[in-house]
Formats: sequence, C-alpha cells, structure tokens
Amino acid sequence: MTDLAHMETGTEVHSTSSLDIDYQPDSIIDGDQSTFWTSTGLFPQEFVLKLGSGASITKIKTSTTNVRHFVVESCDGPSPVTWQPVFDLELSNTGTGQLQVEVNKVKTLASWLKFKVLSGWSDFVTFHQVGLVGWVVGWVSGAEFAWSAVVECSLCGVCARVWGPCCVVGETRKGLSGVVWREE
Repeated sequence: MTDLAHMETGTEVHSTSSLDIDYQPDSIIDGDQSTFWTSTGLFPQEFVLKLGSGASITKIKTSTTNVRHFVVESCDGPSPVTWQPVFDLELSNTGTGQLQVEVNKVKTLASWLKFKVLSGWSDFVTFHQVGLVGWVVGWVSGAEFAWSAVVECSLCGVCARVWGPCCVVGETRKGLSGVVWREE
C-alpha cells in the first residue's frame, strides 16, 4: 500500500515552528531515513502536514530522536480550522541520537495532520520520517475539480495507488487496474 505521507502522493509540509536550513522540513516526507527535520530548541515544537488527498488513516509511523512527549491532531477538510486529537504519546529515553520508531494504530479522517512535540530528552529533537497507512477519501490535490468520493479498487477493495484528477466520477478509469471512483 502507498505511504500517504510521501511527497509523491502530493503531501507537503505546510508549516513548522522552527527551521534549520541544513535540516529542511521536507525531509520528514522524502522517504529517506537518513534525512531529518530538527527543532531549534525550546518546546513545544510542531509541524503540520497537508496531505495530498483526504484520507482515512489506520496507522501512523514515526521515526524520531530525543522526543519525550508528542501529540498528533487531525483536521478533515480543505482548511486546517478545527483540530481533533488522534493520539498522545510518551516515549522512553533511548539515548542521545538513537532512533525511536513507533507505529500507532489510529482511526481518523484527515486532510491535515499536526505533530506537536511537548517535551524532549534533549534540547533538540529530530523527525526522520512520518508514514501513514490508510486509503484516500475525498478530494485529490491538484485535481481539476473536487468531489466527495472514495477511491476503491475493484481488485482489492481498498487500494489507493492512483494519484491525479478523476476523469469522470462514477466511471472506471481506463487502463488503471480497475480503479473505480464513486460518489459516497
């Protein structure tokens, strides 16, 4: 299944509370575990992801260092107005620079996700990667028009591997492994 938090799916880092030119925020979603975004000290620190499409998310994976306590909130809709809690996590101290990999089962609809670090085991924390498992629902970034729909694969029923505008809502896209776009 496609990682919904990858640049190739249209996801982007919308905002961050700190910026170090050597450790860009886009590193969180570039698919390369060796790159990372780092905070610049003091807490809380946060970043907001704008997903490439509305999504029903079932798992959130994070790869971090020095994070002690963070929360994730979601917003479903075209603008990040009302945030809902997804999870609140306390991490154990793995030692300075040791990667903390967490996979959290969740059930949320989102087109925006906010990751807020409330405290760290050090003055600086890093986020190497965020991964999202789920499927596309709602609008698709860059589409010629928006619609309320669920992307459904007639082969497996949940696959959301097609990115781009719908040719005609309610009809099968020709040559794309039986993907059906249907109104919900």
